[in-house]
Amino acid sequence: MNQPPPKLTTTFLAIEIPEEIRDRLEKIQKKLNKVNHQVAWELPEKLHVTFVYFGKISEIDTNTMVTVLQNLASKTQPISSSVGYLGYFFKRHGDGIVWIAVNTKGILEDFYKQIVKPLNQLGFSLSDKKLIAHITLGRLKKVKGKQQMKILDKLACAEIPGIDNIGNFMIDKVTVFSSHFVKEMNTTEFKVVKEVCFS
Repeated sequence: MNQPPPKLTTTFLAIEIPEEIRDRLEKIQKKLNKVNHQVAWELPEKLHVTFVYFGKISEIDTNTMVTVLQNLASKTQPISSSVGYLGYFFKRHGDGIVWIAVNTKGILEDFYKQIVKPLNQLGFSLSDKKLIAHITLGRLKKVKGKQQMKILDKLACAEIPGIDNIGNFMIDKVTVFSSHFVKEMNTTEFKVVKEVCFS
């Protein structure tokens, strides 16, 4: 008798940010909205440092990934970080993304490399491109091509009061999240799967 295929869940790895940082970022979002109101801004409670997106994976793969993370985290000290400049990702055939950078002087980027290598050896397919640690502030939907680029560039270059004083915070853990779309509410919900603390 054939076994049913394993249930797959959209899973990603992120870094949660303190409430006071989220509050300041919400104010930045409101100021940016005055520059262009076509952006769908992320809700403050969903703001996080984007780290690794795994896509749809099984529970077995999730457990494997957590084991690798726990091994690496046990050798990693908490990381000092600061929130800095605005940037964007232009997507020719997708949603443009407005983000704000998170600077850890390369430490978080090195931690990312340490995650990618063993997981790819175990069958994952993670990008080995250099990590751009960032917090997604909003997405520019339904606008493509040159018009998207023009709007994103205007947002990234906007002079926003307070952008240089958002603050610093310590990264002492990474969090594995699952996400699923709630059709009735037309929104995506995040659920904590596992918190992995640094030593």
